[in-house]
Amino acid sequence: MATLSTINTPALVLDRAIAARNMARMQGYLASVAPGVLFRPHLKTAKSIAVADMLFDGDPVPQNVSGLNERDLAKSKLL
Repeated sequence: MATLSTINTPALVLDRAIAARNMARMQGYLASVAPGVLFRPHLKTAKSIAVADMLFDGDPVPQNVSGLNERDLAKSKLL
């Protein structure tokens, strides 16, 4: 397993439990202030299929991306 001192950079390093808790908190808050409104986070921030999978639980939902290359990657990996 790679450590912070041996990992190739650039790299996304996060605590999955904290990320999952923050995502659930954000989705819960949005559901409370805008019930029935579809949650559509922007994938540009994470640039990570693993984070997108956590956000969408593998469900094919509308996603925001910043360019055609990100759209193509998200489409091939998430849908």
